[in-house]
Amino acid sequence: MCGAKVSLNAQFAALAGLLIALFVCSEAGHRLGARLGADGEHGVPSDVAGALVGMLALLLGFTVSMAETRFEARKHLVIEEANAIGTAALRTDLLPPPVAERSRELFVRYLAARIRWGEEAGAPARQAEIQREESELQAELWQLSVAASTQRPSPTTALYVNALNAVIDLQAERAYTRANRVPPTVLFLLATIALLSTFALAVSLGQRGKRSAALHGLALATWLVFWLIVDLDQPRRGWIQVSQGPLVRLHQSLLPTEP
Repeated sequence: MCGAKVSLNAQFAALAGLLIALFVCSEAGHRLGARLGADGEHGVPSDVAGALVGMLALLLGFTVSMAETRFEARKHLVIEEANAIGTAALRTDLLPPPVAERSRELFVRYLAARIRWGEEAGAPARQAEIQREESELQAELWQLSVAASTQRPSPTTALYVNALNAVIDLQAERAYTRANRVPPTVLFLLATIALLSTFALAVSLGQRGKRSAALHGLALATWLVFWLIVDLDQPRRGWIQVSQGPLVRLHQSLLPTEP
């Protein structure tokens, strides 16, 4: 958990640093442009500044789309995994009674582990520990399914085995999807172009004697979009989070009812 806090603090520091850098580029560029004047030979033409701002807008839209697609994939997989586990748990009724009862108990424990894994997105060490527990539960569930198939081979038992396969596959798919983040190189490139375009636009406006208040607004808006990208890219650590609700509700429904 300590490592997760360090990583989160580093991200906050990077975002705060970017915001400050954008404001510095905005103010410094405007003052430089005002010093150069409209006839300055080393200024920034308005069409060049406009092209840089257009490139920034294009990259921001592209990166938001990348982050949003990954967020939607994670959210969809939670629902898909809940459906798969629910189906497999229901199909335990097709197994011989002793195996069915034990398998259902294991599914309740497995669901609890999956919920903890989903909530510990910012703690890699804790996630690895939970994944080891899940692997043990999967191995026992698989051994029980093999025993049931050997004792009573039938199409109904095969249905359960297929459902259990889907559960195991979705665990691996969710782990891969969670690790599939917006590449840091893309974020670095985006931040660099944001700083360059802000500075160039500020110089261009400063040369024409226009005030820099609107530039600060543009810098803030650019930073807010950047923050949205980073927030969407965090599975459980940002304001916009992937809910574990479907898995939690399924876990509650599988718990034995008290007499």
